[in-house]
Order: sequence, then structure tokens, then C-alpha cells
Amino acid sequence: MMYSYKTKRKNNAYALIILIILGLITFVYFYNINVKAPKNNMTTKNYSIKNDDKPDISASSSTQVASVYNIVEKITPNTEIVYQYFYELDQKTVEEKEVPPYYMINMTEEELKNKYSDWQIKIFSSKQVVMQKNLKEKSPFYFKIGEKDGYIAVYYEKPVNGISLREITDTPVNTLPKDEQDKIKNGITVYGEDELIKILEDYSS
Repeated sequence: MMYSYKTKRKNNAYALIILIILGLITFVYFYNINVKAPKNNMTTKNYSIKNDDKPDISASSSTQVASVYNIVEKITPNTEIVYQYFYELDQKTVEEKEVPPYYMINMTEEELKNKYSDWQIKIFSSKQVVMQKNLKEKSPFYFKIGEKDGYIAVYYEKPVNGISLREITDTPVNTLPKDEQDKIKNGITVYGEDELIKILEDYSS
């Protein structure tokens, strides 16, 4: 009986130890679950905060693109200004080019349109501005080849400052064929400097 009692106590002791071990294991297991879970949540939260702090690249790019398109072209001292005069009666266009006058510098297209309301702005950029004006008249670059004191002479079709004669050449009219002499006596209308020079060269050769 004594041996049986001791054995029973010994078995009870083992069982108690096993229960304590199991209890400790259970405690550690649930402790780890409860402790690690918040850490994971914190990590996720910190990550989301960092993402929120990141700059919006797409928004920044859109802003930069918008700022580029919002750049307003202006006339600079290096801008080429082209004036086009369209003469409706003979359908001729006379073009003049120059540097911008001081009062045009820094003008925008809208400002130029307001100042030159009777002109059409064909091209507007910081490199070149093309302005066109329609005139209900004949272009002024017409000449008449005729005769003066036996020599071929050039007259303005429209007097310039009250003067009709532009020049007298060294080519005698009587050195030309008879039909050309008759043309010159009747007057040959020529448009533009280039055509005038070509005809005079042909007569002098």
C-alpha cells in the first residue's frame, strides 16, 4: 500500500508538471499572437503613411506640362517683322521685312491685334511675325519704259514726290529693231525691279 501511494503521488506530480508545461506553451503561443499582430498593423500603417508622403509624380508632371503650354509668346528685339501689302486691283503682294520698333517689343499677339486692328496677323511667334494688310488699289511698283531725247528711259507709272522720270539709260532707241522701237515709243509697262532690270539688260546687250 505504501508503494502504491508513493507511485500515485509520483504520477500526480508528473501530471502536474505536464499541465504546467502545457499551460506555459499555451501562454507563450497566445502571447506571441497578441504581441506580433499589433506590430504587423503598425508596419502596415507606417507603410501607408510613407506612401501618403510620396510626391504625386503624375500631378507634378501635369503641372509642368501645363506651365509649358501657358508660356505666352512675345515679340523680342530679335523677332523678324514681315509686312505684307496685298493690292487687290492687280492681285500683287509687296513684302517688307524689318526689326521690330521699340514699342512692339514685349507685345503679345492679343496686344498686337488690338494696336493694329486693320491688319491680319498671319504668323505670331518670338522668331517671326507676319502681318498682312489689304489695299483696294494697284501696287506702286509699276514702271514704264519709254523714250527721252532718243534714249531708253524709265518712268514711274505713278509720280513719286511729283517726279515721273526715274532714269535715262545709255541705250539709243534707234539701235533696236523697228518693232521694239515702236513698243518703247508707245510705252512698255513693267512690274517690279527684277522685271525692269531684265528688260533693260536685254535692250543693252
